[in-house]
Amino acid sequence: MKDYALPILIAPDELRSLVGSAGVQLIDCRPTEAYVAGHLPGALHADLYGLNLCDSDPAPLRAFLWMIAYLFGIKGIDPAQTVVLYDDTTDWRVARTWWLLDCFGHPRARILNGGLRAWASAGLPLSAEPVAPVRTNFALQPQADRLASYREVLAGLGQPGTRILDVRTRLEHLGQDIQAARGGSIPGAIWIDYLENLDEQGAFKPAHVLAPIYEAAGIRPQSEVITYCQGGYRGAHTYLALRLLGYARVRNYIGAWKEWGDRLDLPIDVFPEGA
Repeated sequence: MKDYALPILIAPDELRSLVGSAGVQLIDCRPTEAYVAGHLPGALHADLYGLNLCDSDPAPLRAFLWMIAYLFGIKGIDPAQTVVLYDDTTDWRVARTWWLLDCFGHPRARILNGGLRAWASAGLPLSAEPVAPVRTNFALQPQADRLASYREVLAGLGQPGTRILDVRTRLEHLGQDIQAARGGSIPGAIWIDYLENLDEQGAFKPAHVLAPIYEAAGIRPQSEVITYCQGGYRGAHTYLALRLLGYARVRNYIGAWKEWGDRLDLPIDVFPEGA
């Protein structure tokens, strides 16, 4: 689809033929009220928004990942099935849930490109019938190379093969929109707003449009890239974009700026007004 390196995204017409098929789960990542108002036929509901980690030291990180695996199980997500996630568009909420599944090495996690908006625009049906989840044994193990802690970000500062990628707004990056104890950015971070990944309809841009955005900023496929934002959601979106482009060494900083900015022992860059 649209020349991506990995078959993560799925178009509405392709997904239509899979709805109701054995071995395929649809997961609605939107808020509960949106799910109740209308969802893809047969879709389960799993909104993980607000479940953030602001301390990526080893013990809280292990506890957080255990909790996420537990939630995946009680939400009925099956590691043995193809899972297709969706939101209203292909924005950060669905990207972050996909990234969490990727952190556990789920082999068949996909995303409806363009989300419910694209599905409805194609004239495809919705359902208001809720689907009760059947608990599964979500026994996949975390993959350490999919996420970064603050210690790993700190170790990567100044390393020639590592790129720290700030995907927040320009004002957040400059330290003028402060959403932690301190405003600013991680030293040496390259800034590319995650919204650069999406077209006007809220779908991912084609690879031939996305790739030059990152390569022009010095983020190349051979680089080790650590993405970050405020809480890990927008960072997950750009993590997904780079995976679509075939970048093999990408991690999302799970503690994000909320952790980094709150820790007074960690270095920051602050830019002057008008920068």
